[in-house]
Amino acid sequence: MLQSLGPWQYRIEDRLGGGGLAQTYRCIHPDLPGKFAIKILKNPTHVNTLLREVRALIALDGFAGVPALIDHGRDQRGQLCMVTTLMPGVRLDYHVRRTGPLSSADTLGIVQQLLDILQHAHSKGLLHKDIKHSNILLEGHRVSLIDWGASEFTHELPSETLRAKSSYMAPECYFGQHGPGSDFYSLGWLAVYLATGREPFHCSEVKDKHYWAVAHLLEQPRWPRDLPREVSAVALQWLAHSPSLRNIAYDLTQLKKTCSSIAVNAERETIEFEAIVGQDYLLLGAEHGATTFQCELANRLLDTGQPEAALAWLEAAAKQGYPRAQRLLAKALPDDAEHACRKHQLLQSAAEAGSPAAHYRLAKAMLRQGASCSPGSPTRKQLEFAASTGQAGALVLLARHLPPLSCRLALELAAESGHPAAIKALQKQDQCKKTPDIH
Repeated sequence: MLQSLGPWQYRIEDRLGGGGLAQTYRCIHPDLPGKFAIKILKNPTHVNTLLREVRALIALDGFAGVPALIDHGRDQRGQLCMVTTLMPGVRLDYHVRRTGPLSSADTLGIVQQLLDILQHAHSKGLLHKDIKHSNILLEGHRVSLIDWGASEFTHELPSETLRAKSSYMAPECYFGQHGPGSDFYSLGWLAVYLATGREPFHCSEVKDKHYWAVAHLLEQPRWPRDLPREVSAVALQWLAHSPSLRNIAYDLTQLKKTCSSIAVNAERETIEFEAIVGQDYLLLGAEHGATTFQCELANRLLDTGQPEAALAWLEAAAKQGYPRAQRLLAKALPDDAEHACRKHQLLQSAAEAGSPAAHYRLAKAMLRQGASCSPGSPTRKQLEFAASTGQAGALVLLARHLPPLSCRLALELAAESGHPAAIKALQKQDQCKKTPDIH
């Protein structure tokens, strides 16, 4: 549980940046030297993003070029936040816009520093998953890689929510897969941007996140004519559509000696930009088998009153073994005896793949059927797994089967993410404490 950061002493100064999830400010502490960065979460429902970044920074342990975690919890107004060392420098995209493309030497120098950071992270099983110019700070010739809120560990099931910017995301992420090669793919496009000032494909022209994704999935890449040979010799080793064809190496000197002969354009069938632009990009991605697109399209169809078409897309994604689709399909199928066995099988398959939401749904179904939730029971194990990942609904349901102190802790954890039932239950408990016991 995120506690208060003790007696509040941080003094916030100017705003450093932010987006839809959080705002970051410069701050100081009277008892600590130097200045710090405090990231304040705007919406408590995104608490898992904050906790994901906290966990990543703990694992990275202040490695060079990565912010060190100082504290995390709640500020004086009760808002979720974390405090890190303040990394110096200007965002790489601002620098390139102001000064123009970098030289080959400067580009490769930055790439090597990022490779050092990635080697450290990957050695701990940690992926950044959002490598892009706006998440890199440049100070002189030194760089820092910030914003680890999209990071995930390779031994865990990838999140159902794609948090990274689509214009730099690797194709496999749209199929619910990831690995070290996903970071290398993004790094390859970053190298192209640094050396030419150009975004991937036509992402600077078409401002549509679904186009950005479809471009990486389907579009024929056209390399800028002014892309230096020294940079292309490295970057193109990482831009293969298939992760298995990317050269995962962290030393540029070694990479230059083993230049890959992979023909990035020829490893798959591609579509020209002119044949893609203006289409329904979400439908196009779904038709080409991207499971995340198929699930999103299914949700759109459900919202517009087209359940049969939605079920067809969920079936297509579920057949590929995509846990989110299996869970959503189980939810969308009619709740009757005819479909009961299929719904259970779908949830069981998604749970076995590691889906916390599926564990929670499976536990709910088992409880409805009268299963016991005593310690050690299958239902309890399903709930405890989901709750251990911060699944708010599972925490609320588990709380009903816990002794008072453990019950309150579970409710407080769920309330941190803004779960209304948890907040209401805590308010009811607090009200009961205030009510005098009259005999």
